[in-house]
Amino acid sequence: MKRWPLFLTTTGIVLLVGWGMLHLSRFASNAQNAVVPIQHINKADAMDSQPGWRYRQNLPHHWRYIMLQK
Repeated sequence: MKRWPLFLTTTGIVLLVGWGMLHLSRFASNAQNAVVPIQHINKADAMDSQPGWRYRQNLPHHWRYIMLQK
């Protein structure tokens, strides 16, 4: 029994999926999909924040540990 129809169907599906992924991926070169440069960068010192203070004091970082500590 020859399996040419199964081979052709499988090849067609693989090519169709590959073509669809190519056009939906981030690798597609389209001017509308261009990456926008970052406009704002937070220049505040990370150690002045509450997570930074917890890091310096060697306190828990995850909310679960913070809630269990109280």
